[in-house]
Amino acid sequence: MHDLGGRVVANGTLVAFQTTDKLFDGTTASLHDDAPGRLASLVKLAGQINPSGLIVTVRDSGDADLARRRAVAIRAWLSDTGKIRLPIRIGDSNAADAPAIGVLILR
Repeated sequence: MHDLGGRVVANGTLVAFQTTDKLFDGTTASLHDDAPGRLASLVKLAGQINPSGLIVTVRDSGDADLARRRAVAIRAWLSDTGKIRLPIRIGDSNAADAPAIGVLILR
């Protein structure tokens, strides 16, 4: 869990990716070639936790539309490629305590 930057919070486990994790290509919502490895680790962690759902939040771009499209790209990868069959919501990118790029794995 710690290799992903995960930490236990009140309602689950928060995985906070750093902007240096290269999840996206430049200033686009397209996933970078390195993203699948990081996201696959997240899928593995979620499988160990047996969650009730996930919340994806992106606020690193300074552009609300781009942040939402990036969150949608992560959600799509998790459900389509990662085969997560749980509810995956898009979180509030304006929340003061939200990480730049984060996935909350709900208990």
